[in-house]
Amino acid sequence: MASACTLVPNPVKLAGRALKIMQPNYILAIRLSDQNLQQELANFHDHVHRDHQKYRKYLVKPERMHIHIASMHLGTQASLDAASGVLQCCNDLVEKYLTTNPVLRFK
Repeated sequence: MASACTLVPNPVKLAGRALKIMQPNYILAIRLSDQNLQQELANFHDHVHRDHQKYRKYLVKPERMHIHIASMHLGTQASLDAASGVLQCCNDLVEKYLTTNPVLRFK
C-alpha cells in the first residue's frame, strides 16, 4: 500500500526554455453542505446581491460553494490512477485518525 501513497514527479529539464504550465483538468474540493452553513451563505449572498451590487458578478450560488483543496493536471490514465491511489491512502488515514467530524469556523 505504501507505493499508492507516494506520487513522484517526473523531473523536467528545461535547458533555458520556459516551462509550459498545463491547465488543471481535475480539482479536489469539499462541498459545503451543512444546512446551517448553507443558510448563512445564502444570507451573505442575499446581502451582497442587494447592498453591494458591483460585486454581484463575483457571487457563486450558495449551493455550489465549496472549499478548493487542490488543482491538478492528470493527462494520462497512469497519472489518474496514481492520484486516485494517493487520495484513497489519504482517506484511509483520515478515517483512522479523525474520530469525529472536522468543524469549519468562519470569523
